[in-house]
Parts: sequence; structure tokens; C-alpha cells
Amino acid sequence: MTAARRRMDEGCRDGERITVTGLMVYAVARALDRYPAMQRLMSHTHRCRPRQIHVAVSVSGGGCDFVAPVVVVKDAARRTPADITADIAALAEVARADQIRLMTQLRRWGWLVPFAWMRRWVMRGILARELWKNPDDAPMFHVSGTGNVESFTPMILLTTGILGVGQMKEKAVVENGETTTGLRATLSCGFDHRVWGGRNANLFLNEIKRTLETL
Repeated sequence: MTAARRRMDEGCRDGERITVTGLMVYAVARALDRYPAMQRLMSHTHRCRPRQIHVAVSVSGGGCDFVAPVVVVKDAARRTPADITADIAALAEVARADQIRLMTQLRRWGWLVPFAWMRRWVMRGILARELWKNPDDAPMFHVSGTGNVESFTPMILLTTGILGVGQMKEKAVVENGETTTGLRATLSCGFDHRVWGGRNANLFLNEIKRTLETL
């Protein structure tokens, strides 16, 4: 992640705000764009190929402890990291407000749904409806990050796959036979086996790695 940190610092000097999440969405979209055969997702029991690469992003907040607000970056393969970062920031405020309003309504009328698991099912169903209003606008992939753990196992919700982004931190590494320190982050990928196989996931993750290391 050394090149990623350098890219963020350069953007800051140029008056652009670029975040780790923005860079990850950029790298995911570039990887999908590099391999058109991977640009598929499941719609019920059918595979479909959206016209553009839309990437979903989980954002913090929203007043719900089991489903984070989700925003969708449209046509991410044609956007710059700075544009993506700005888009996420703008959409996140709306998504948080919408989820807080929804949670307020659920708390008011939740007694009509007797069991907690049923309430979670209703919440996820509402989220699915929002993300799949138009199949052409459906996100193909999902990015979820956390700033305080090194790695975690992300859960697929509605997309072909999800990328879990661990904490970025300095670690001891060996380069050219010498021990030094380097900025590293652990990426975890979950994917729908009805669409991708292990080979696809391998190509996808290595392309993300290459993009982040050559920013």
C-alpha cells in the first residue's frame, strides 16, 4: 500500500481528497474492466451482464448494527480515485439519513414483526429492493472496509462478490533479501460460485494488487 499512500498524499497536495476506500473501488472497477468475462451477476436464477461497472460500498453509521448503509458508485471504471471518493462522501450522507429514517419507522412499527430474525429479514429485503430497482443499475461488486482490524471475512449480500479491506499498517517485510518496513493491507474476497470460479478470483485479486502497487 506504499504506492496507494503516495497517491493519496499527492492528491492532497493537488487539492484532491482521495481515501483508501476510493482507491479500492477504483482498483476493483479496473480489475473488472480488464476481464470482461467476469462482468456478470445473478438475477434470481439467471446470469446477466450489466452495461456498466457499478460498485457498492458499505459506509459507517446509519443507526443499524447488522446492516450498514450501502451506496453505489456508478460507472466506476471510467472514474478517477478523486471522483469516486467525492461521490462516496456525497452519497453516504443521504444513505445514512435514509437508513436512520427507516430504522425509526421500524422501531415504531417493529412490534408487528414478532421475531428479531424476521425484522432483520425485512431490513435486508428493503435494502435489496433499493439496490435492484433497475437491473442495469445493479452493483456488480461490493467493497467493505474497516479501520481497526487487520482482516475479516466479508459476507456477500446481493453482488457477484465482495472485497473486505483490512487495516492499513506498517509491517516488517523482506525486499531484495533485506528486512525493511512496508505499508500493507490484507484483502479478503468472497464470491458467488454460480458466477465465478477460484481462477477468476485469483486473477481478480492479483489485478487489484497490481493496480494498487503501480498507482
